[in-house]
Amino acid sequence: ILPANDRLGNYQVAALMLPAEEVGGDYYDFFETVSGEQWVTIGDVSGHGVESGLIMMMTQTSIISVLNTANGLLPSKLLSSINTIIRNNIIRLDVERYMTLMAVHLTNSSLLLAGKHTDLLVLRSSDLSVETVSTEGTWIGITDDIEGCMKDIEITINRGDIILLYTDGATEGKNFSGEMFGDERLIKSFKIHSGLPVNEIVQNMLADILEFQQSQDDDITLLVIKKIF
Repeated sequence: ILPANDRLGNYQVAALMLPAEEVGGDYYDFFETVSGEQWVTIGDVSGHGVESGLIMMMTQTSIISVLNTANGLLPSKLLSSINTIIRNNIIRLDVERYMTLMAVHLTNSSLLLAGKHTDLLVLRSSDLSVETVSTEGTWIGITDDIEGCMKDIEITINRGDIILLYTDGATEGKNFSGEMFGDERLIKSFKIHSGLPVNEIVQNMLADILEFQQSQDDDITLLVIKKIF
């Protein structure tokens, strides 16, 4: 159910997800709505396995349905609506689950995003510097109403800039010494491979992460967005 690498308007998008078990709980999607809006979403359901995979699928279906029936939604409003749906489904499943979730609306000159998830990294084409953008808000599915808990953040994006979204499985894997891959190694890998096509960026970064890890204990997702026009 995960999308194939594609182009969304002025952006190229590539992603991959490597589950720790047969069924993963990581989630990502990118698509254009019936009204022409372009969105990218990424999230991580607590735990992994079948129950987490079910919640991930519910989230994907709910987001597409909401965005195709309502134009001009702020990401924060989208997430508030999704939380109500997912919270009800978690109660019906009688499981203890929640998820991080970030929604990103792509425009010609910026990203508008909301949600509590891992940091977002922006590599600037002008000087190859990497900016770290912390996300604010709350998790999905832990309470009935998150209205007012989410903050919309706008980031200006220029031609050639590259954005990296990821789940914590990319940074928290440990080597034989118990040392985590961490943010610094992730940023270094991002910079080293940033000159490649977007699909090769995620593939080479995943190879760096797996080479470092003693074993894979969590799902790993990497998603790259590059502004080409």
